[in-house]
Amino acid sequence: MVKDVLDRDEAVRFRVANNDYVLDDLVENKTFRSRRDFDGVEADIGYLARHAIDPETDRSLISIAGIHAEGSAIVIRHITDYRRLRALQKSARDTLFSAIIGGQYQANPLQVTSSKVLAQHTRDSSGFTQDHFTVVEENACQPESANDLDKQKSSDHVSDD
Repeated sequence: MVKDVLDRDEAVRFRVANNDYVLDDLVENKTFRSRRDFDGVEADIGYLARHAIDPETDRSLISIAGIHAEGSAIVIRHITDYRRLRALQKSARDTLFSAIIGGQYQANPLQVTSSKVLAQHTRDSSGFTQDHFTVVEENACQPESANDLDKQKSSDHVSDD
């Protein structure tokens, strides 16, 4: 059932590229890769979506999946912050949506240090559209110096396909 629901997502899709999983933003025609796979840094991406279980009913399923386990932790940390959850609720309302969330972490012990929405699409009657959203950052996840800010800004690898 979960595979079927994920396969119906018209905005974001997992696939394998060069032996690594990537997330494709089908609306914007962009591919998001985990920096952990090609740069070895402690940064990853994850997928968050609300899907219709049965298109004929109001029942829905929330999906969370990271490229790696750390990507899932980044998504979970992102949505457990009250301000970010409220921003997501405001932008998605009661609609179906798909999002790609990226962030950085420390490995031992696992601690998410930053997260941000890289892409978010909601579905209306005409299909998926690009959302305009505000990135909400937590103080605890803010970089400590301008040098760290530069590293954070370049932490997500996006390529146009």
